[in-house]
Amino acid sequence: MLENFEKTILVIESNQRDLRLCRDLLELRGFNVLEAIDGIEGVGLARIHKPNLILMDVNLPKISGEDALNILQHKPETKRIPVIAFTGFAMKGDRERFLDLGFDGYIAKPVDTRKFVPEVEIYLEQSKK
Repeated sequence: MLENFEKTILVIESNQRDLRLCRDLLELRGFNVLEAIDGIEGVGLARIHKPNLILMDVNLPKISGEDALNILQHKPETKRIPVIAFTGFAMKGDRERFLDLGFDGYIAKPVDTRKFVPEVEIYLEQSKK
Protein backbone atom coordinates (compact mmCIF):
# COMPACT_ATOMS: atom_id res chain seq x y z
CA MET A 1 0.00 0.00 0.00
CA LEU A 2 1.13 3.54 -0.74
CA GLU A 3 2.17 6.06 1.87
CA ASN A 4 -1.00 8.04 1.24
CA PHE A 5 -0.40 10.72 3.83
CA GLU A 6 2.18 12.27 1.53
CA LYS A 7 -0.01 12.12 -1.58
CA THR A 8 -2.11 15.05 -2.74
CA ILE A 9 -4.95 14.60 -5.19
CA LEU A 10 -6.78 17.45 -6.89
CA VAL A 11 -10.41 16.67 -7.66
CA ILE A 12 -11.95 19.01 -10.25
CA GLU A 13 -15.67 18.34 -10.19
CA SER A 14 -18.64 20.70 -10.51
CA ASN A 15 -21.17 18.32 -8.93
CA GLN A 16 -20.97 18.95 -5.19
CA ARG A 17 -22.25 15.48 -4.27
CA ASP A 18 -19.64 13.72 -6.41
CA LEU A 19 -16.95 16.06 -5.13
CA ARG A 20 -17.85 15.34 -1.50
CA LEU A 21 -17.96 11.59 -2.08
CA CYS A 22 -14.51 11.57 -3.73
CA ARG A 23 -13.04 13.76 -1.02
CA ASP A 24 -14.47 11.61 1.76
CA LEU A 25 -13.31 8.32 0.21
CA LEU A 26 -9.80 9.63 -0.46
CA GLU A 27 -9.40 11.31 2.94
CA LEU A 28 -10.52 8.11 4.71
CA ARG A 29 -7.54 6.43 3.05
CA GLY A 30 -5.17 9.19 4.14
CA PHE A 31 -4.86 11.31 1.02
CA ASN A 32 -4.65 15.09 1.05
CA VAL A 33 -7.44 16.36 -1.20
CA LEU A 34 -7.69 19.68 -3.00
CA GLU A 35 -11.03 20.63 -4.55
CA ALA A 36 -12.04 22.78 -7.51
CA ILE A 37 -15.51 23.24 -9.00
CA ASP A 38 -14.50 24.48 -12.45
CA GLY A 39 -11.66 24.15 -14.91
CA ILE A 40 -10.13 27.56 -14.31
CA GLU A 41 -9.96 27.06 -10.54
CA GLY A 42 -8.57 23.56 -11.09
CA VAL A 43 -5.77 24.74 -13.36
CA GLY A 44 -4.87 27.43 -10.85
CA LEU A 45 -4.74 24.99 -7.94
CA ALA A 46 -2.66 22.53 -9.98
CA ARG A 47 -0.13 25.24 -10.86
CA ILE A 48 0.19 26.36 -7.23
CA HIS A 49 0.11 23.02 -5.38
CA LYS A 50 1.45 20.55 -7.98
CA PRO A 51 -0.62 17.56 -6.80
CA ASN A 52 0.48 13.97 -7.39
CA LEU A 53 -2.67 13.27 -9.44
CA ILE A 54 -5.65 15.15 -10.86
CA LEU A 55 -9.13 13.66 -11.20
CA MET A 56 -11.01 15.88 -13.62
CA ASP A 57 -14.57 15.82 -14.83
CA VAL A 58 -14.76 16.54 -18.53
CA ASN A 59 -17.97 18.60 -18.31
CA LEU A 60 -16.90 21.61 -16.31
CA PRO A 61 -18.13 25.20 -16.15
CA LYS A 62 -16.01 28.07 -17.50
CA ILE A 63 -13.64 25.83 -19.48
CA SER A 64 -14.06 22.18 -20.38
CA GLY A 65 -11.99 19.38 -18.94
CA GLU A 66 -10.40 18.95 -22.35
CA ASP A 67 -9.36 22.61 -22.47
CA ALA A 68 -8.09 22.47 -18.86
CA LEU A 69 -6.07 19.35 -19.73
CA ASN A 70 -4.55 21.15 -22.71
CA ILE A 71 -3.46 24.06 -20.50
CA LEU A 72 -1.98 21.72 -17.89
CA GLN A 73 -0.06 19.76 -20.52
CA HIS A 74 1.55 22.93 -21.87
CA LYS A 75 2.69 24.45 -18.58
CA PRO A 76 6.15 23.36 -17.40
CA GLU A 77 5.05 23.12 -13.77
CA THR A 78 2.06 20.84 -14.49
CA LYS A 79 2.83 18.88 -17.64
CA ARG A 80 4.05 15.81 -15.72
CA ILE A 81 1.04 15.57 -13.38
CA PRO A 82 -1.17 12.63 -14.42
CA VAL A 83 -4.72 13.74 -15.23
CA ILE A 84 -7.49 11.16 -15.04
CA ALA A 85 -10.78 11.72 -16.86
CA PHE A 86 -13.48 11.39 -14.20
CA THR A 87 -16.74 11.28 -16.07
CA GLY A 88 -20.25 10.01 -16.48
CA PHE A 89 -19.50 9.26 -20.14
CA ALA A 90 -19.38 5.49 -19.90
CA MET A 91 -20.50 4.29 -23.30
CA LYS A 92 -18.49 1.95 -25.47
CA GLY A 93 -15.50 3.83 -26.85
CA ASP A 94 -15.57 6.69 -24.32
CA ARG A 95 -12.52 5.39 -22.43
CA GLU A 96 -10.48 5.25 -25.62
CA ARG A 97 -11.74 8.68 -26.71
CA PHE A 98 -10.52 10.30 -23.48
CA LEU A 99 -7.18 8.51 -23.61
CA ASP A 100 -6.79 9.72 -27.22
CA LEU A 101 -7.43 13.29 -26.01
CA GLY A 102 -4.41 12.94 -23.72
CA PHE A 103 -5.87 11.96 -20.37
CA ASP A 104 -3.64 9.50 -18.50
CA GLY A 105 -6.56 7.34 -17.38
CA TYR A 106 -10.29 7.07 -17.03
CA ILE A 107 -12.64 6.51 -14.09
CA ALA A 108 -16.36 6.30 -14.81
CA LYS A 109 -19.10 7.77 -12.66
CA PRO A 110 -21.12 6.94 -10.70
CA VAL A 111 -18.33 6.08 -8.29
CA ASP A 112 -18.08 2.49 -7.14
CA THR A 113 -17.12 3.14 -3.51
CA ARG A 114 -15.30 -0.20 -3.23
CA LYS A 115 -13.18 0.25 -6.35
CA PHE A 116 -12.59 3.99 -6.48
CA VAL A 117 -9.58 4.38 -4.16
CA PRO A 118 -7.80 1.23 -5.46
CA GLU A 119 -8.20 2.61 -9.01
CA VAL A 120 -6.71 5.93 -7.93
CA GLU A 121 -3.82 4.12 -6.24
CA ILE A 122 -3.10 2.19 -9.45
CA TYR A 123 -2.83 5.46 -11.39
CA LEU A 124 -0.51 6.88 -8.74
CA GLU A 125 1.72 3.80 -8.92
CA GLN A 126 1.81 3.97 -12.72
CA SER A 127 2.81 7.62 -12.60
CA LYS A 128 5.92 6.77 -10.58
CA LYS A 129 7.31 4.54 -13.33
